[in-house]
Amino acid sequence: TTTTTTTVLWSSSPSSSHDTIGCYDLPMNKDGSIVSNDIIKYTSTEMLNEAIHVLITKNQTDQAMDLITAAENNNNNNNNNTNNTNNVRPNPSTYITLMKHFVKSDNEHTSSPEYLHSLLKRMNQHCHPTEAPAAAYNIILSSWANLADRSRGGRPEKAEQILGTMWNKYLHTRDHLLMPSRATYMGVMTTWARSRRGQKAAERVETLLEEMEAHSERHPSLGPVTAFLNVALTAWSNSRSPLLVDRCLDILRRMEKFAKAGRTELAPDTISFNIVIDALAQDSQIKRRKPYHHQQQQKKNQPQQFRNEWKAEELLNKMEQLSREDPGLWDCQPNSVSYNTVLKCWARSRDDEAVHRAEQILAHMETRFFNKLTDIRPDEASYSSVIQAWANSRDPNALQRSLDVLDQMETAFENGNIDAKPNTMVYNTIFNVMSKSKSSTAPTKAMELLETMKQKGITLDVYTYTSVIDVLAKAASASHTDTSIQLLHEMQSEYERTRRVSLKPNVRTYTSVINAIGRSKERPERTKEILASMKESGVEPDGICYNAAINAWGWSNANGKEIQAFGLLQEMIKSRNNKAKPDIITCNSVLDSCAFAFADTESERARVIDVATKTMNIFTSKAPKYGWPDQITYANMLLTVTRVMPMGDKRSELARAVFQKCAKAGHVTPLVIQRLRYAVEGEDLAELLGAGLVVNHGSKFVFDMKAFPQEWTRYAPKADNNRNRNVKRHWRSPASTKIELRQFTKEKKRVK
Repeated sequence: TTTTTTTVLWSSSPSSSHDTIGCYDLPMNKDGSIVSNDIIKYTSTEMLNEAIHVLITKNQTDQAMDLITAAENNNNNNNNNTNNTNNVRPNPSTYITLMKHFVKSDNEHTSSPEYLHSLLKRMNQHCHPTEAPAAAYNIILSSWANLADRSRGGRPEKAEQILGTMWNKYLHTRDHLLMPSRATYMGVMTTWARSRRGQKAAERVETLLEEMEAHSERHPSLGPVTAFLNVALTAWSNSRSPLLVDRCLDILRRMEKFAKAGRTELAPDTISFNIVIDALAQDSQIKRRKPYHHQQQQKKNQPQQFRNEWKAEELLNKMEQLSREDPGLWDCQPNSVSYNTVLKCWARSRDDEAVHRAEQILAHMETRFFNKLTDIRPDEASYSSVIQAWANSRDPNALQRSLDVLDQMETAFENGNIDAKPNTMVYNTIFNVMSKSKSSTAPTKAMELLETMKQKGITLDVYTYTSVIDVLAKAASASHTDTSIQLLHEMQSEYERTRRVSLKPNVRTYTSVINAIGRSKERPERTKEILASMKESGVEPDGICYNAAINAWGWSNANGKEIQAFGLLQEMIKSRNNKAKPDIITCNSVLDSCAFAFADTESERARVIDVATKTMNIFTSKAPKYGWPDQITYANMLLTVTRVMPMGDKRSELARAVFQKCAKAGHVTPLVIQRLRYAVEGEDLAELLGAGLVVNHGSKFVFDMKAFPQEWTRYAPKADNNRNRNVKRHWRSPASTKIELRQFTKEKKRVK
C-alpha cells in the first residue's frame, strides 16, 4: 500500500539542543501523501520531525496530529514492551513545530492558550519534564498576548504564572534552555499592555521592567531594550488614566537620558515617539467628552504650551531635530504615522490656531517631499485631517477652504505623489464639512461632488450617501427632500445588485431621510413608508429614528398630527428593541405636536388635551424608566394648554396643576414662568408666583428668581442660573410667544 520516495527538505527547527538539519526518505502513500498512520515506516525521531514539518507546510495539520499520536502510542508500547525495536518517539522539537504553526493560525480553537497548553502537557508526558525548553512556554505566552488583543481583555495573571513556572524549573535544574528569556518577558508584558486593565496594567508592566533590570546583573541577556520600554508606553497609552500623559512623557525623557549616558540600547526610536504622540491624541479625545463649557474653562486656564496638541507638535519637531543631529544614535526619523497623528490632534482640537497649525504641517510635509529631503509624503489621511480641522473650525469659509485642500490634493497627485489620490474617506470628510456649513450652496455642491465621485470611479459607501442626505436635509426644502429619498432608493437598488455590505443603508441613513422629510414640513406620511422599508430590510429603528419621525409629524401642517405622534410613542413602548426605548426627548416632541395641533371644535380640543395628558402621565408614572420630565416638558404642556384651551376655569385649573408639579419636581425656570404667564389670568399668576412676581402690567413683566423657594429651582439648568445671577429679570412681551400666536391664527384661517 505504500512506496518510498526521497523527499529532501533542508529546514531549521526551533532553536534548542534538539534541533536537526538533514534530509530523509519519507514514507509516501500511492496518492503522493505522507504516511501518517503507520509509525513503523519511520526509523528515527528526526525523520518523524521532518515529516511533521512537511505536513504543516502543506497545511495538513490533522495528518500531523495523527502522526504525533502514533508516535506517542509507540513510545507507550516501548515503555511497556522491552522487545519493541522501534524507538521512534516525539521529542520537544516535535511539539514546538506544531505549537508554532497553531499560534499563527486563524483557528480560534487551535491557537488558544488552553489548546497549546494541552500540547505542552503531552510534551511533558512523553518527554522528560525538564526537557521542555523555554521556547514552548514563550509560544503559549504569545498566544495569551494575541488573545488579549482579539478579545480586548485576556488573562495576564495566567501569563505571569507561566513566567513563575519557568523560573522555578530553571532554579531547580540550572538548565539555560529553561530560563526565561527576553521573549518570555515580552509575552507577559504585552499581555498586560493589551489587557484593558487601565492604570493597574501599566504599573505592572513597569514592575516587570524593573524585574528585568534586576535580573540583568546576573543574566545580561535579560537586560531591557527599547522594545520593552515601548510596551510600557503602550500600556500607559491604553490605560485611559489621568496620569497617562505625564507617565508617557516621563518614560520618554528617561529613554533620552539613558541614550545620552551611553545606554544606546534604550534610546527612543520612531515607535516610541509615535506612541507618546498617540497618547496625547487619546488624552485630548477623553477630555473632549466633557461638557463644552468645561472644555472652554480648561482651555482658558491652561497655558498654550501645556496643551496636548502643542506637546505633540513639539515632539514631532524633536524627532526631526534629533535624527538630523546624530542619525547613528537617534533612530527616530518621523514617518507618515508621526505626521498624521499630530495632524489628527490638531483636527480634533478646539484651539483657535488648530486649522492653521494643521495646514502648516501639511505644507511642511509637501515641501520636504517635493524637495526630495525625505521619502515621507502626505497621504489621504494627512489631507483628510486638514479638511476635518476646517470642519471643526467654525470658520464661515470652512467649506471653500476644504474644497481648496481637495484641489491641492489632486494637484499633488498629478505632480507625482501617488499617495495623494483622493479616496472615499477624503470625500466623506468634505461632505461632513458641508453638513456643518450654513452656505445655501452646500446642497448643490454636495450633489456635484457626488457625481464627480461616480465619474472618477471612486467607491461610494453608506457614509457617503448618509452624509449627502444630511446636507440635503439641512436645506429644508421639498425638492431636496425628494432628492434624499431618491438617494435612499439608489442605495437600496445598488445594494441589492452588488450585495456590498458597505452600501447597505443603516439606521442613521434612514434617520437622515426622515429628518429631511421633517425639515421640509410637508407630507409627513412618507415617514411611515421609510419605517416600513427599514423593517423589511432588517434594520430596526432606534429611539433617535422614532424621535425624528415624531418631529416630522409635529413640524408639519397635517391634521391629527398629535394622534400620529402619540401612536409612534406607543409603538416605541411596545417595541422589544431596547434601543427604541422612548426618552424625555420623545415626550417633549409629542407635547410639541400637541401644542401646535389644529383644534377648532370642542371635540378636537378635548382630543389634543387627552393626548398631552396621557403623554405626561406615561412619563411621570414610569420615571425614571423613560427619563425624568424637565423644564421643556412642563413648558410644552403649558404651551399646549395656552394654545388649545380657551381662557376659563378649566384652563386655569389644568395650568395650575402643571405648574405645581413642575415646582415640586424642581424645574421652575424663566421659560416655564413665561409660558405660565400666558396660560393663566393675572390673579392666578400672582397667587402661584407669590413674592417672586414683581411687576405684571401690560408689556412689563418682572419676576425675581431669588424670591422663589429653592426647591422650585433645584434642577434648573446651570446655564440659566449663571446667566440670571438670581437677580430680577424683565420680560417684555416675549416675541417668540407672540409670533407663535400669530402663526397659529394664520394657519387656522388658511385651513378654514
